[in-house]
Parts: sequence; C-alpha cells; structure tokens
Amino acid sequence: MFLSSNSENSNLSCNLTSNLPSMPQYFTPSNPIKHAPDLSKLQYPNIMHTINKYGKYPDKHRILIWRYLLSLPMNVLAYENLMRLGVHPAYKNLRKSYPIKSQRLFGRTQRLLSALAHWCPVLAEIEHLPALVYPFAKVIEHNDLILFETVMSVVVRWHNGVLSTFPQPPVQLLQTVEQCIVREDAELGTHLRNTGFHPIQYIWPLVQSMFSEVMPKSQWVIVMDHVFTLSEKPQLVFAVVAAYFLQMRDTYMLVKDSAQLAACVRTMTPVDLSKLLKTAAGLLPQLACDKYPPPHDLPISKPNQASYPILEGYPKYVIELGSQIKQQILNDEKALLRQKQLVYDLQKKSKDLLKQEAKLKKQQEEALILEKERIYQKTAEAEVEVIRRKSMASQKTVSYTHLRAHETSLHLVCRLLLEKKKKKKK
Repeated sequence: MFLSSNSENSNLSCNLTSNLPSMPQYFTPSNPIKHAPDLSKLQYPNIMHTINKYGKYPDKHRILIWRYLLSLPMNVLAYENLMRLGVHPAYKNLRKSYPIKSQRLFGRTQRLLSALAHWCPVLAEIEHLPALVYPFAKVIEHNDLILFETVMSVVVRWHNGVLSTFPQPPVQLLQTVEQCIVREDAELGTHLRNTGFHPIQYIWPLVQSMFSEVMPKSQWVIVMDHVFTLSEKPQLVFAVVAAYFLQMRDTYMLVKDSAQLAACVRTMTPVDLSKLLKTAAGLLPQLACDKYPPPHDLPISKPNQASYPILEGYPKYVIELGSQIKQQILNDEKALLRQKQLVYDLQKKSKDLLKQEAKLKKQQEEALILEKERIYQKTAEAEVEVIRRKSMASQKTVSYTHLRAHETSLHLVCRLLLEKKKKKKK
C-alpha cells in the first residue's frame, strides 16, 4: 500500500534511515567525494519491510537506498579517469539530437553519456541511450558519481539483453512480452496484431527508456524502487512493460494506425501503480530466467581501482564496423569540404574576372565617347576654317545676320564650340 499522508512519510523516513548522514555535496572531478555516507545503518530486511509495507522509499533517502541495493563501489579514481577524457565525439552535437532546455541538466547528461561511451564503446552506438539515462540525470541531481555508477549498473543488469542482440532490437524478448499480453488479454493482443503492429513498434520504445517516457517522474521513481529491490529478477522490467499495456488497454484498443501508436508510446499518462506492480509480479513466471539473458557477471563493486571492469557480451564487430563507417564518413566529409572550397575559390575567381571585364568594358565605352567628341570637334574646326577662307577669298562682306540665317546644323555646332572655346580663353 502506498503512502497517503505526510505523517506516514515522516515515520517511514525515521524508521528506515534514522541517524543516516545527509547526501554528499555535488561531485565534480576537481572536488571528489572524500567522505561517502555510511550505509551501515541500512539493512536489507528493513528495506524489504519498507517496500512491502509502503510501496516505495522515502524521497529524502531514495538515492542512498538505491546505492545500497546496487552495491555501488563509489570508485572516485576510475570515474575521474573517465571524466578526464572529456566529451565523447559521439555526443559533441547532442543538443541537435536530444535538446534539453536546462543548461545544467544538459551538461550533466552530456558528461554522463560521454563517460559511459568511454567506459564501453558500444554504448556510443546505441541511439536510445540518451532516453535511457535522462530520467536518472533528473532524479540523481547532486552526485555525478552515484549517477554514473547507477546507470552503469542498469546497463549491466537490465540492459544486457539489448546489448547481446545489438544493433538489432531483442526481438525474442519483445515477442515474449507480446505473448504475455495475448495470454492475459486476448482481445487487446488480437487487436494489436490485426492492426499490423509489431512489438518493435510499441513494446521496444518503453524498454528503451525503461518506461520513463510514459510515466510521470513521481511514479517512475517508485517503479524503479521495486526494480532495484528485485535486482535478482531483471525480467521485472519486461513484466512492468506488459502490465502497462494491460492497464492502458482502453487507450490502445482505440489506436488504428502507426502515427497514433507512436504518439501513445511517447505520452506520459498516470497509472494505478498498485495495480500495475501487482500485475507485473503476476507476470514474472511467464518471463522465466531461461528466456531472459542472465545479467553480465561484472564485478563493479570493487572500489579504489584506476578503471572499471570491461563490459563483455556484445558483438564487438559492430564497434569495428561502426568505427570504419565513421572514419569513411569523416574522410568523405573532408573530401566534400575540399571540393566545396575548390568550387568556392573558382566561383570567387569567376566573379573577379567578371568584375574586371565589366570595368574594362566601361573604360572602353568612355574612351570611345571621348574619341567621338574629339573627332566632332576637329571636324567642326575644319568646317569653320573652310568657311573663313572662302569668306576671305571672296572679299565680300557678309553680315552676321546673314550668316545666322543661312547657318546649317553643322555650322551651328561649330559656332557653339568656338564660342565655348573663346569663353574658356577669357
């Protein structure tokens, strides 16, 4: 039964973790945790009693309890070594693919993803990894080390089925969840099948984000309380997914096409947690351990080591092939940039030549105009000289009025040019 009052929450906190130290300060590589909280006050029977009685852990001490249940080593040295490697190349452009409004939360998510990719290279190839780690980054706000080791534990214990089939989704596990849905609700299962929906379309998105995209934060942390408490049963994650669809049957019975389905599996909808967890517990036998890959035998609980143990059990050829493809893409991009630069240079030279050509053409036109004016002026002067000589040869006085009366257009031009020339001399 879940807590229903503040007084019960207060009693829970006091009974479970009385005299526990407060959470450590925000962790950064330059300011490591020197004094981790003492977890000796926590005992597994008390934790089980709390989760069975109240259905969740107190918010104040939830992170400490998670740390106890997951046996986190708090390996400051190994984490610092990963942080010194900086932002992983796969997440330098994280904001484009996974935008986060809060700059602080974005920075923590980017550092977390980079550390995970440096620890296990295959994680850099998993496209849905940001959706998996983001809810943990929102919940574990004050300690990056606990955040990293928590997500690392999630990958090792609950995501190994995904890594073992990478880069393909774990189709066999998804079909097992689909069979659970069909057995429990034949009408819903038949509707989803007849509509043509594959488990990859509606079950896989919830597994990728560990149902954080369909549940509010307040409910998601409670579900994770139960998942971490029963860490020896990693198939509980898939059982919760099946229970979610059974509880949301009315919504999914109305889904008719892929667009509606995609919207439903990305929409947060409050659920009846008590009923959901009870249904998930009943589905556990159908998800037997022989159908679910066992967690990787990774001894992550050894503190004070320079590095974390290497994660195995995934197809390494994928990393090699991915590296080759990325290198080829990088080489192609460099070649394309060189070609673009060459085209740019040619276009610039072409524009410069066009400008020079236009300038030269303009200069030629101006020179031609000046030459025409010079020719006109010489012709006019010659005509005037001829008229003057004829006048002198005839010895006949001609009045100015007579000349103006018999003046031709050419004579007019000559007269005007001469008058202009006389004015300049004066």
